[in-house]
Amino acid sequence: MGYPIIVYLDDGFGLAVDFDTCTKMANQIRDVLKKSGFVANEIKSVWTPRQSIGWLGFIWTLSNNTLEIPNTKFQGFKLCISALLEDASEYAGAGFTVGDNHIVHFMWDKVDRIKSSTWRELKAVKNILESLQLMLCGKLVKLYTDIRMLLKLYRKVA
Repeated sequence: MGYPIIVYLDDGFGLAVDFDTCTKMANQIRDVLKKSGFVANEIKSVWTPRQSIGWLGFIWTLSNNTLEIPNTKFQGFKLCISALLEDASEYAGAGFTVGDNHIVHFMWDKVDRIKSSTWRELKAVKNILESLQLMLCGKLVKLYTDIRMLLKLYRKVA
């Protein structure tokens, strides 16, 4: 007979229609694990039915089918996202990261000034990303620019 459980590596939980069924299922699973030589961490293990449980760093509330991201994990996600604002004019380009305000700015030389505004926007993005690459490495980068064509080109390339 199978049980509605989910396991990830050495961590898991099960579901049942009522408290008694869940208790019986948990006890049977615990016995099978012991008989197979698996040693459960009794301090961390929860063998009594709960409607809300922490699992894999999230709070699972089964009574109302919600998944909560704890504040500590949410702060970690926010650290993985970097918003980057960029703009380029006829004379210069610049960009900065929102929050920590790392700034990149540069002037165009005479050759670059006569190129198209789309070229300057693309070149500005390239310069900014290259300048901030160590800081942005491993992060999800949101790029804000005022040229819609640039975003269409970027989506095709990415």
